[in-house]
Amino acid sequence: MAYTLKLHRDVEKQLSRIPKKQGERLVETMRSLRVEPQPHGCQHLQDELFRVRVGEYRIIYAIF
Repeated sequence: MAYTLKLHRDVEKQLSRIPKKQGERLVETMRSLRVEPQPHGCQHLQDELFRVRVGEYRIIYAIF
């Protein structure tokens, strides 16, 4: 089952501020969350909120 990915309006702006290589890794990880929303190593924060690490960056997301 594929999930829908909805990004906060500030994500594009935030991605433009980090080095391109890390930004590409973050985008690829976000895309993979559509297929596997709870990958190995993700951390459940509360209710529907999760966190996944990508190098020194974190992606906080919700599964609905």
